[in-house]
Amino acid sequence: MPLRHIGLLLAISLFWGTNFAVAKFALMEMPPFLLTGLRFAFVIAILFPFIKRHPGQMRLVLLVGLTGGALNFGLFFLGLKFAPASAAAVFIQLNAPFAVILSIVFLGERLSPHYLVGLVLAFGGVMVLSFDPGIFQYIGGLIIVATCAFFVATSNVLMKKLRGIGVMDLQVWIAIVSCPGLLLASLLFESGQIEAIRSSSWIPWAAILFMVFGANFIGHGGVYYLLQRYDVSRISTMLLLAPCIGILSGVFFLGEPMTLRIAIGALITLTGVAVIAMKPADKSAPEPEEAL
Repeated sequence: MPLRHIGLLLAISLFWGTNFAVAKFALMEMPPFLLTGLRFAFVIAILFPFIKRHPGQMRLVLLVGLTGGALNFGLFFLGLKFAPASAAAVFIQLNAPFAVILSIVFLGERLSPHYLVGLVLAFGGVMVLSFDPGIFQYIGGLIIVATCAFFVATSNVLMKKLRGIGVMDLQVWIAIVSCPGLLLASLLFESGQIEAIRSSSWIPWAAILFMVFGANFIGHGGVYYLLQRYDVSRISTMLLLAPCIGILSGVFFLGEPMTLRIAIGALITLTGVAVIAMKPADKSAPEPEEAL
């Protein structure tokens, strides 16, 4: 994998990892479905000029929008409302084993012994991070986050099947599919939306901008770019860096405790990701495309 692609993966992990703490601050002032719906409204306003129709692929595009947008973010922010940022950062990474299973079943991807070692190390580190006797205090929120992880994996597998659709184009389609449903969910299941918008400080608005430009454009756009060039299972596992950063952001920004368990788990995960990233290239395989 070229250094520029490794750098993109690191940037995605950084934005996704810090996004947990940023979203937690925003949820103190806005309900989850409203916050997520407004996020996608901003995406539509910024990216609408990029939208195009894609005959023969629209059903797949809409499914990506549903699984990777409305179900993913709606469930994630709902779960994050009831669980600590550090625990949610770990549980969302269940998308990696889900993605591996789905990519083997539906895309015919294969795991080499080298890759399997990296996967076991990376996911084992995440499990060390998640081992906490107090976890059952907020198990309901974490079950919601784990369900979200399944939809993240599903959307990644579906994205792999898309052809000739630009990064920004896909982002605006995801927003168009997601925004109305999330705002409707807010109307049906939440209250005080007008008051929340009227009385909120700059924090949730800054958080929305961070999520739009960092988590959406760089994060999800970058993942789609990489999925056109590498196996779903490889990219999903390398992104297990994100929970390490998510836990650290919880420690530094939310005052969550730093423990020996966290340090050991993060080190194991980083080792597994490094094993996958440094896997020698298959000389018989074609080089990944470079065009956006």
